[in-house]
Amino acid sequence: MNGQAIKQDFYILNTTGTGTNNLDLIPKKAECCFELPALAELSFTSKYKNDKHSVIWFFGELFPDAKIYIQKKVNGAYVDEELINDAYGTFKAFGFYTNKFTEKAIGYQIDWAKILVAKGEGVYRFKGEGTPSIGDAVAYYSFEFRLQKYTSDRADFTVRAEWYRKGILGSKESDAKIDDFGNLNYYNSLRLPRSIFGNDSSTYERTYIKYPNGSQIWTQDDQIEEMEWQIGRMPEPVHKFLRVDMMQSGRVIINDYNSQNPTKHIDEEVVPNSEYAPTWTQGVMFAPVRLKFNKYYQNKTHLRE
Repeated sequence: MNGQAIKQDFYILNTTGTGTNNLDLIPKKAECCFELPALAELSFTSKYKNDKHSVIWFFGELFPDAKIYIQKKVNGAYVDEELINDAYGTFKAFGFYTNKFTEKAIGYQIDWAKILVAKGEGVYRFKGEGTPSIGDAVAYYSFEFRLQKYTSDRADFTVRAEWYRKGILGSKESDAKIDDFGNLNYYNSLRLPRSIFGNDSSTYERTYIKYPNGSQIWTQDDQIEEMEWQIGRMPEPVHKFLRVDMMQSGRVIINDYNSQNPTKHIDEEVVPNSEYAPTWTQGVMFAPVRLKFNKYYQNKTHLRE
């Protein structure tokens, strides 16, 4: 990726479950800190208890090489470890994919369970760095994650989304840039705190035949199932990531972990069907948002025999 480095720092916030469904847990003023939760098991029992995440960065023709690092925060400072294999997930070496703009990609599909076993709980982020043949090094950073052992209390009041990226999309890092994922179908996933998915509802679309005497007989009755994702107060970089990466992916797989949710959603395949409009307040750095989705499979159609 050509251009200046983009650095995003997110600091420590305790995301342990609270047992209460309150979307407004962060104070409206003095908001300084944010991190995303990552949960995993030391001994694998279920995919629903082991999170994943992916990073990918593109570097232009001036970059002969690029590297990727996992960083763990120790005593307030990050300690780098270069990623060169599949020790913590799936390593995507520099140049594993070259797009139509002749940019080479480097990436890592993160398996948080492997990190938990090898490095323990803590605060982590990922860095992609390349040095061009002319000029200074360029570095890109992931969000900051707090990795913890999975418990039902920590998972409560969270929602995990999964999606895949392919094709040509606008870049979340620059309005002037376009990202070409080609046919990569690149997987990603994120767990969001202070959120709940559900509020199931349906609309109906009916097709009628009208006879000369004015009577109408329905021939087809389509039920369109809709759900809502209420996401609590998040900083702008998270909103940008969701609206570019997830909302334009075409299909999203949702798992809701709320113990008090009256409707259960496990591997729910949905399609975004709303605007992305966080409710911002002047002087406040975090904002909530409500998103609408339709079910990916819409088979609840009644046909008159």
